[in-house]
Amino acid sequence: MAVFGVPEPDPRAAVAALAAAAGIEQRMAAWNEARIRSGEPPVRVGMGIHYGDVFAGAVGDAERLEFTTLGDTVNVAQRCERLTLETGVSIVATRAVLEAAATNFSKWQQIPTRMLRGRQGEVDLFGPAFGVSLEALGPRLV
Repeated sequence: MAVFGVPEPDPRAAVAALAAAAGIEQRMAAWNEARIRSGEPPVRVGMGIHYGDVFAGAVGDAERLEFTTLGDTVNVAQRCERLTLETGVSIVATRAVLEAAATNFSKWQQIPTRMLRGRQGEVDLFGPAFGVSLEALGPRLV
């Protein structure tokens, strides 16, 4: 799990999340090419991306203190990640993250809207549009 905009809010957090996902996907593609050439099977990765407020901080006691994030945003992102298996796309992003990053929606294809476990209301979901290069999926970090 990666979190952007913590500990201080960052107006470019959504852009950073999309750029990180595209970077991971590009590196995985290169690694998988090498694996296939050497006779090894490719490795698949799935990423779910959502945008919103989270509770972030230390949880636990003096014996075991851990940094964590909690909340609906975290839960939705995790459920989007699980949907990559069902949908066959490597990245499932919500409308919230694409709007926060001011992304060009023509680079994304809508996945049928659905209910997510533990959440009321449907969530608009998107995956990379067929034939679109990963670098084109979101604004670049400067």
